Amino acid sequence: MPKSATTEIADAITTSLNGAVFSRPFTAVRSRRPSFRLQDLETVRVSVVPVAVESALADRARDRGLHKVQVWVQQRVGGAEGDGIDDAEFDALDYLCQEIDDHFRHKRLPGYQQAAWQRTERQPLYWPAHLDRQGVFTGVVTLTYSLVR
Repeated sequence: MPKSATTEIADAITTSLNGAVFSRPFTAVRSRRPSFRLQDLETVRVSVVPVAVESALADRARDRGLHKVQVWVQQRVGGAEGDGIDDAEFDALDYLCQEIDDHFRHKRLPGYQQAAWQRTERQPLYWPAHLDRQGVFTGVVTLTYSLVR
């Protein structure tokens, strides 16, 4: 079955993450909706989510697509209402997000070489509402790849 370019890029990101070694072990999964029950977040969860595409003119005959894919890093680090946050776990997960950023920055995407890395965003660095309400660290690394067709 054919897939959109953004979904193919998300699949290549997932494969690349699963083939690399990071400070925290995980298995990345491509997802449309990274939503878990609290009991499923006792270990780190990494979800790869295709989220957007923007097309613009590249030259007279071709267009450039900017494909955005988010990598969600989630794990419970404390109690509900922000009680008892484990700062060491929080810092380790924040570092994992940085490692994911570093893994892709300035590189062609393995498995999808025609896609060129353009930028990475981590804004905000983590979702305060998830931390405050559920004691869950949620960091989102947004990768943007350019594809000329």
